Amino acid sequence: MRRTTLLLACTVAFSLPAAAQQPDAARTLVHAGRLIDGTGAPVRTDQGILIEAGRITAVGPWGALASRADGAALIDLSRQTVLPGLIDAHTHLLLQGDITAAEYDDQVLKESTPYRTIRAVAAG
Repeated sequence: MRRTTLLLACTVAFSLPAAAQQPDAARTLVHAGRLIDGTGAPVRTDQGILIEAGRITAVGPWGALASRADGAALIDLSRQTVLPGLIDAHTHLLLQGDITAAEYDDQVLKESTPYRTIRAVAAG
């Protein structure tokens, strides 16, 4: 089974090689072998992602973007899959430990919200 490496596109700008992080390298071109855009559209292959001043400014076929990105730092992910960052929006920050019914009742009904918040910050 072939292992697919996933790269979070929103972190590309933060994980650039040292040369691309220099102030004079304001443009970066990412060559993505496969691109999942998170909209439900089919996976696109051989795509380019142009990043200028830390922001994604263009996404499209590799050939079209490569021709207009002269001098940009290149990140070759042509054998990788690129997708947007994923966020777990369902978390229970204010519940601590392996919750049983009794622990849940103690935390929710007997501990104050400020105390539970302090515990959540300490555990985070």
